[in-house]
Amino acid sequence: MKAPKHRWLAIAICCRVVACLTVWTSVGRSADSGEPSPEAVLQEHGLSKVGKLWILPEEQELRDRLATLERFEKRHREARASVEQLLDANEATFARLSKLEESAEKTRELAAAAKAGTAQRKQLDAEQKNADAAVEQLRKVYIPPEKLGMGPPLKTALMDLVNARTDATLKLLAYRDTPDDLPQRYERLGKDPAIAAALAALPTPGQLGPLKGLKDTWRLFVDKLDSNLLGNTLPIYREGRAIRLTAIVDDRRPLTFTFGNAGESTVIAQNLAETAGLAVGPDARKVKYHIAEGRDVMAQIAKIAQLRIGRRVWKNVEFYILPPEAADVGARISPNSLPGYHLTINPSRFQLTIENSAGR
Repeated sequence: MKAPKHRWLAIAICCRVVACLTVWTSVGRSADSGEPSPEAVLQEHGLSKVGKLWILPEEQELRDRLATLERFEKRHREARASVEQLLDANEATFARLSKLEESAEKTRELAAAAKAGTAQRKQLDAEQKNADAAVEQLRKVYIPPEKLGMGPPLKTALMDLVNARTDATLKLLAYRDTPDDLPQRYERLGKDPAIAAALAALPTPGQLGPLKGLKDTWRLFVDKLDSNLLGNTLPIYREGRAIRLTAIVDDRRPLTFTFGNAGESTVIAQNLAETAGLAVGPDARKVKYHIAEGRDVMAQIAKIAQLRIGRRVWKNVEFYILPPEAADVGARISPNSLPGYHLTINPSRFQLTIENSAGR
């Protein structure tokens, strides 16, 4: 006699439940003793399995941060290489142009001295024509200093480099004080009898982290980034004829300045100040600020708690917050507006260098 269909359905459901319970007990608790499984014991101590290791959340965070910094460093390195390639190519073009112009001038002199109508004169005239054509072609390719960086592809590459460096610097500043005491943490865990027993009881004997060499890899990479990103030289770019540089406010927010004339005060338009997290109260002192002939505004005097340019950090930097009607002025900083140091520009390589006032 055949069993009703609903009976076979019930049997199937029971089998499925039993199978699920079996899996649960193998992961969570021992089916015989009711004690937590080795995996559960390790998980209760905050450990998770990655490859052959059981690691702490702090190690996973360190691995993630290292991967993030490597990604930002790669972008910065590639952006810098792109700029250097463009600048080197332009300098090489100038060298070839100078050499060709010198050669063309000598050919012109020889042609002028040769007798008209002779074979020698005809040959020199032909050489002169070819030399002039080559010079003209190189002049179309070469970008003179007064126009260098004012348009693509160099301007685009420079802006990308400035942004890549700023992003990498901000990430480094956020991460560089990450604790790297993982070996000590694991040493303490390794002395716990419950963890030692759980590792030994795993189907495949487990091992506590950290990943071999992780601490040294982290420290070496952070030190390398610190040297590359927080030096006394940083990239700049041009907006028209104005030089632009990016500083960091309170090690958290970027702020791009126009490089002004010596003696000018540091000024920041109100909208840019708010974006950078700079705010003043309604009782802040106000002064009349002269922008240009026939253009004066009332500006608020404020201070930036910390302003970073490369490795250098200035505290309590005084500046003027310009009102909304002066938003077109943007943010401006002068070569000698930061106490104790002088900012200098290398226009041929688009770099700003920070020197102390003694020139060292």
